[in-house]
Amino acid sequence: SSSTLIGGFNRKWGLPLPQVPALAAGTVVVFKDAELTEEKIQQLQWQGIGDRRNEGFGRIAINWHQKDLFDAKLPKFFIRAQQPSISATVQPLARFMAERLLRQRLEQALKSQVDSSKFKRDTNGKLPISNSQLSRLMLITRRGLNSEPASLKAVNDLLHSDNLTKTALAQFQKAKLQTNKSFYDWLQEKIKNPHDWLESVSEVKLDQEIEVNVNDLLATEYTLKLIIAVAKQATKEN
Repeated sequence: SSSTLIGGFNRKWGLPLPQVPALAAGTVVVFKDAELTEEKIQQLQWQGIGDRRNEGFGRIAINWHQKDLFDAKLPKFFIRAQQPSISATVQPLARFMAERLLRQRLEQALKSQVDSSKFKRDTNGKLPISNSQLSRLMLITRRGLNSEPASLKAVNDLLHSDNLTKTALAQFQKAKLQTNKSFYDWLQEKIKNPHDWLESVSEVKLDQEIEVNVNDLLATEYTLKLIIAVAKQATKEN
């Protein structure tokens, strides 16, 4: 027997799969005094042997070559399969793929957060906040998103009581999400702690050398995108 490394490619994500150890082709396993009927062989064929058989990995043969005599000897040493380190020439590409995978996970977290951040309607079936206030919020948030670097300061300044009229402030405070939290408090929480809603997406690690994390800049960028998406969703509902 011997071992090898197999990988693959995920078409949905557009990324290579991590390499994992596997038995090399030509590996032979001998079971002494084992009875194998036709029914058992059919059961093995139905259930499969090993992982990822549906992807074309693995070919099993039972009693393939039968000889009366054969020679065999034990190996002098065993070679343990190790995860190969990423060479310096492909490290930029590997880091790009890791960052792309991290952003895909952030997009999934963003969609999940938007789906759970819908507004409650009042007794008349309407949202307590007008589209003009939501549009103003989206405009200022996009300015923060397009700035270099992205910043939450513009949104924070908007929510300051000195920059909102009493009517506008009342709308932000009266509008409540399905969690019964006011939109004003929800915005304040996201601005003060942009990392909190991204706890499920911490890092992507390809090996010991390639590791990308959700830094402050990414947390700020996706928090701004979240605010825009929630406000846009409320505008459509209005």
